[in-house]
Amino acid sequence: MHKSCINANAHIGKNCIINTFANIEHNCIIGDHTTISTGAMINGDCIVGSSVFIGSQCVLSDKVTIPNDTIIGSNAFVNKSLPSSGVYWGTPAKKAKS
Repeated sequence: MHKSCINANAHIGKNCIINTFANIEHNCIIGDHTTISTGAMINGDCIVGSSVFIGSQCVLSDKVTIPNDTIIGSNAFVNKSLPSSGVYWGTPAKKAKS
């Protein structure tokens, strides 16, 4: 989308949406069917699985891994790799209780 930025050696899977002002830094891998919402910042060497939704204004620190089938709520800050699929939100991001 408009004004998104995908940097060197980033790999974007099939059927993804990289929305307005989203930034995907160097050496990231974005899985198939994933949405990166407006203004999200995916820092270098991150791995984002398939069928993931990253909310608006989220920030992923360097070298973070997000498992398949995960939702990250808007404005979340993910400062470490997530251990399992689910819904995460907050600063730092924590798994929502069901």
